[in-house]
Amino acid sequence: MKNRYNSFKTHKNAGNSRRKLLCLSVAATAALTFTACSSPSELPDLPPLYEDTTVSGSVQTQKPAGGTSDSTEKPGEDAVSPDTSEQTVTVTEKETPFGITYIYDENLYDDERIILREGKNGYTVSTYRIIYENGKEIARELLSQTVTAPEAQEIIVGTKPSVTEKTETVRGEKIPFGTRYEYDATLEAGKTAIRVQGVDGYTESVFRITYYRGEEVSRELVSENTEAPVEQVVVIGTKEKGFYMPFLDASRGGHNYSVTQDFSSSHRGIDFGVWYGDPICAIKGGTVITAYDEGYFSKDNILWTYGTYVVIEHEDGMRSYYAHLKSRTVSVGDKVSGGQIIGYSGNTGRTNPEPTASKPYAGTHLHFEIRVKKNGVYVTTDPKAYLPYWTK
Repeated sequence: MKNRYNSFKTHKNAGNSRRKLLCLSVAATAALTFTACSSPSELPDLPPLYEDTTVSGSVQTQKPAGGTSDSTEKPGEDAVSPDTSEQTVTVTEKETPFGITYIYDENLYDDERIILREGKNGYTVSTYRIIYENGKEIARELLSQTVTAPEAQEIIVGTKPSVTEKTETVRGEKIPFGTRYEYDATLEAGKTAIRVQGVDGYTESVFRITYYRGEEVSRELVSENTEAPVEQVVVIGTKEKGFYMPFLDASRGGHNYSVTQDFSSSHRGIDFGVWYGDPICAIKGGTVITAYDEGYFSKDNILWTYGTYVVIEHEDGMRSYYAHLKSRTVSVGDKVSGGQIIGYSGNTGRTNPEPTASKPYAGTHLHFEIRVKKNGVYVTTDPKAYLPYWTK
């Protein structure tokens, strides 16, 4: 052993030489490419050759087992040569973390991950020759080294967005347009024309919709708008041309209503089965002389039976009566033309059947009368002698 490691020889009988040799051993260790053990767990510890080993700075002193020794040798005394040994150890060290390689797939969502290959860390396997003196490592020499490269982990990553949004406009229920009637003296009476075409209104809501992987997960109302309907304007001609029906008949854009009760000795007028709320028109130009609303007369007065009604006096000694109206649009003193709307049909006054809460439109009809002046008195006469249905 002493011949193999000349740099570690010691002279048994020279105490000063022993201390010089210890210093030389340390210097020789630094000169060689030896690496100090970084952790007791990395390399096995050899059992100490001496007990009560202590370390002081970079110089170690040992006390022989079972005896005593002073730290300072006396000149001339034999010095105890240190015991040396060696050991070959293979260790794994310098672990290198593996990297990650991403493979992108447009058919997968961006929150999907598929591990195609697990990663492996790289490492270095080193073999050392370790020198011990008195059971303590004093140097190590690297004999061989094998480096294993890390293997990257491969992960497939989706690129298709998993969360998407879109804006959707939803149109709600339509709002029907209304109709307003105007009169035109240049248009032949009985004729109608649409001056402004009506357009239904509607509500429109804008939603922001969120989807996750193609499935709707939330819906947020962004805005809401109401498009108002455009009122339709219908022009009614008022240029006089004989008599007109007391409602808008088919020739003027209305309906040819049937007679529900004819003129007789017990019924001094004609009842027309008009629809509730339809326009009621003057049969000829004249002046409004009566315009009463329902409830104006008490039930001990026969006039209450007319409900809401209008009377027009014409210039040729004739009066026309329009009864059971829902509402009227003229007042006493108003000048009207033939075919002009004076109110809307209803079931006020005495009707048969009477309206009820469950049937609010029951009994709807127009009671129409014509009275002519004879000998200073206005008497009822059969309207069929004047109205165009029967005089054509």
